[in-house]
Formats: sequence, structure tokens, C-alpha cells
Amino acid sequence: MAMATSFPEILVSITSSLAGVSDLALGNAIGSNVVNLSLVIGVTAVAGRTLHFKGGGAIKNHFLPLAYTFIPFLLLWDGELSRIDGIILILIYVIYISGLLKHKGGVTEEEKPTRSGKISVTVLKMGVWMGLLLLSSQAIVYLAKDLAMEFNLPVLFVGLFMVAVGTSLPELVFNVKAATKRKISMGIGNIVGSCVANSTLVIGLSALILPIQVTNAYHIVLPGLEYLLVVILVVAFVRSKHRLEWWEGLVLVILFGYYTAVGMTVF
Repeated sequence: MAMATSFPEILVSITSSLAGVSDLALGNAIGSNVVNLSLVIGVTAVAGRTLHFKGGGAIKNHFLPLAYTFIPFLLLWDGELSRIDGIILILIYVIYISGLLKHKGGVTEEEKPTRSGKISVTVLKMGVWMGLLLLSSQAIVYLAKDLAMEFNLPVLFVGLFMVAVGTSLPELVFNVKAATKRKISMGIGNIVGSCVANSTLVIGLSALILPIQVTNAYHIVLPGLEYLLVVILVVAFVRSKHRLEWWEGLVLVILFGYYTAVGMTVF
């Protein structure tokens, strides 16, 4: 599910890099992570009233992969993500997925799909939706460029605070549904997996197509610090009592609003 809900970010990143605005891809990926861990988890906690986690081991397994999401900030220390950096990030994602596959459970006969006759229809529908997503991603990139030029804004800002919200809507819809059905592990797994995909695969593909350069270090330091604060806050909330209360989710939503307001004034 994380791979599926990250598909808009992947398409936007590839399209923006091909269009020569790879910093839009960087802003979209980092901004989507902030949206996921503040707005999406916050709304999920409010919708589900309380998100329960089964012990410290479960919490560690859920949130430990977030360590991968800080690697792009380390690679950006010199102000650039080169093609070599992009390859490194993609390889890290492959390692991450390989680790997950080694720990996957088996599938019993009862769990195997039985409606094989509908596979062709499903594949056709998937192809149609992927085509629509591709067209949408191209429109988003060109609109983002026009918006940045019209209001004299950095393209990185548009990706961080505008495009990221739109491309994170699949995660929001999926997690709210998961929370209402009490599928907490599935929802959190989707969020963490999406963040890892954004920070490794999405940014890696963008840098591989077109190296990403950040001329103003402050434009990446501020989102980086904000993202670090959000991660610390979420983990602290959950570790304190092995659950995320609805009011803590509301705090995360307010933090996202504050983050957006500060970003609009600073940029």
C-alpha cells in the first residue's frame, strides 16, 4: 500500500526532473513526509479516537525505518544530490524492501485470491488510473512552475507546502479508512513505508534523472528541522503510553498548520 499511495510522488518527481525542476521533486518528497507524520497521522488519530500499539517491540518495528528518511539530508550536506547520491538512495530502498520480504509471513490456501477471472478487468482499470495519474503529474509540474514564477516563489517552496498536500491525499484517505476499521498497524505501516519510499526511491529517481541543487541552505535546513521535530513528537507520544490519543493527533495537525504558516513567511 505504501508503494501504491506513493505513486503520485513518484510520477511528479520523474516529471519534474524531466522538465528541469528537480528541486520541485525534492520539496514534494520532503513535504509529503511532513504531511504524512503530522496532518495524516493527526487526522487518523482524531478519526480513530485513539490509536493503540501493542508494546514497545511493535512501536520499534513501526517507527525504526524512519531512520532511512534522514539520509537525503545527510547527502545534501554539500548542497547537491548527484546521480551517485541518487543511486545510493535507490539501493537503500532496495535493501529496505529486501529486509521486509525476508520477514513476510506465508499465505495459506484460504488466503489466496479466488476471483482470478476478474484479474484482466483489474489490470485494465489499473492501466487507466495510471494513465490519468501520469497526465495529472504533468499538469501539476507545469502549474507549480507557473505559480512559482507568478508569485516569485522558489519551486522548492511550492513542492514543500502545496504539491506535497495534494500528493499525500491517498495516504490520508487510506489511513482514515484503516482507523475507522481499527486496522492501526496497516495504517501506520502505510505512513512509514510511504515516508521511506519518498526519501529514498522518489528522491533517488529524481537525482538520477537530474542532479538536485539547493543554493540556499536555509531552504532545506528549516524543513529538515521541522521534520525532525515531527518525528520526535510522534515517537514520544506513542512511546509514552503505547497509544496515540485524539488530542495528540490534534496537536500534530496544529503543528502542520504552524509549519505551513512559518514556511510562507520565511520563504
